[in-house]
Parts: sequence; C-alpha cells; structure tokens
Amino acid sequence: MHASSFDKHFISSFFNTFKNSKSPFCLAVDMFPEVRDCLCVAQYSKTMDERAVLFLKIREGYSFSDELVNRIREAITRELTAAHVPDVILETKEVPVSQI
Repeated sequence: MHASSFDKHFISSFFNTFKNSKSPFCLAVDMFPEVRDCLCVAQYSKTMDERAVLFLKIREGYSFSDELVNRIREAITRELTAAHVPDVILETKEVPVSQI
C-alpha cells in the first residue's frame, strides 16, 4: 500500500514542522539509538509524482544499514500506519535546522 499524494505531502509538512517535538512520527524514529536526527521531505518527479524521502543522520559509532532501514519501516508501520512509511530512506551527513 502506498500513501496518496496528499498523505505524503501531509507527512512531509507535518514532519518538517514538528520534527523537534514529540510527535508520534518523531517518536517512531527517535527511539533508535543509531539516529541522531532526521528529516522527511517530498520529492517530485518530472511528471509531478510525489514520494516521501526520509533522511537519517546517524550517530557516531553506528552505521546506516538495510537492517536499520527495515527496523525503522516496521516501527513507523507499528506506531502509525503502513501509509506513513516513506518511499525512500537515505543517510545524510547533516540535517538543516531553521532559525525560527
């Protein structure tokens, strides 16, 4: 099951707005000791198809792996729904922080 375009946009907007709060989506990812920070964004193709991409900043001493990605997918499904699972989960060196 894939999330609709609206769902993915909502997830991306929700996560970007509340990523530093204790929202359910954040808690599903933050419970992993390997993850230092994360950011979920919408990515659009040339045909305006949308997908959710989750970027993970990994803590020093840990590594990004397929096993970690699978555990995160399972946690998001368990804590929220399968529709909330991002289409792509990637590692990043830094997560931008706004100064609001």
